[in-house]
Amino acid sequence: MRIEDHVEITDYAVNLYWMFSTTELAENYKENIKKIQEGAKSAGNRIMQSRARNLHFYNYGNRLKPRKIKLFGVLPLYTLYPSSEHCLRDYIGELGREIDEGISVNAYELIGKILHLVQDVSSPPHVAPVFHSLRTRDSFEDRLNSRIKLYISNYTLSQEGFNQICCSEEYPRDQQCIESIYNDAAGKTIDYIRNKKTQFEVKINGELKESGWHLFWMDHEYMQSGSIFGKRPKLRGFGGYGPLGKHFGQERITTSRDRYEIHKNVYEKLSNFVVRKSIEDSIRIMHCIGQMIEQA
Repeated sequence: MRIEDHVEITDYAVNLYWMFSTTELAENYKENIKKIQEGAKSAGNRIMQSRARNLHFYNYGNRLKPRKIKLFGVLPLYTLYPSSEHCLRDYIGELGREIDEGISVNAYELIGKILHLVQDVSSPPHVAPVFHSLRTRDSFEDRLNSRIKLYISNYTLSQEGFNQICCSEEYPRDQQCIESIYNDAAGKTIDYIRNKKTQFEVKINGELKESGWHLFWMDHEYMQSGSIFGKRPKLRGFGGYGPLGKHFGQERITTSRDRYEIHKNVYEKLSNFVVRKSIEDSIRIMHCIGQMIEQA
């Protein structure tokens, strides 16, 4: 997701929490919303937690291993962590110390950083994962960014729905709840792009077929198995783009091999799913942090 998208989703989630929760914590979230947004915007801006050292991908299949980066292949410079779990655990530890010692405004910035990482794993290219950066942009995230306000406005929540989000008994009531929500959020995204139930109609060379999201993102396992596209993983532990990976949102696509036609509603359904899940996971995290405070 783009930075602006994290800020927009975080703003909406905090306001929903404030609207439906009757707790003092909800008032504190609302009062410190700018700090929370600042954290969502600046996740990874510290030297030891910078994006150069910590990439925000999900460690699907536990294949993304830390790598020692050396100058001239000899002098150790730093350790590169391809997945976001290293940063997440740092933030959780810092937040735990804040709660133990008395919450300051810094805690709200940490909450924003945590929300950023949890929201990231709603994005298919982050969980497949497929490497992308500001230099190698992702078409899904570009399109999401151009329509983020629309997708947020499509989301509605009732008091009953809010209660269901917050009252789940499946998560622990301590610091582990944050990581549990993070892993569960990633698992739901992975299931969406791999599940046959979410396949969609696509015309390939004029013939209507059912296909899946591997046309856009292929996880490491799919590529290793020898996909129909004949690609193999290029980066250790990462998946790769399918033949349409650079064309998310386009209704007519011509590749070197085939012509594709995909209805825009296919793209809209996935995009609304990602934004809805990001908002609800953010609400879960805020509720979870409230339980951590109660336990302290």
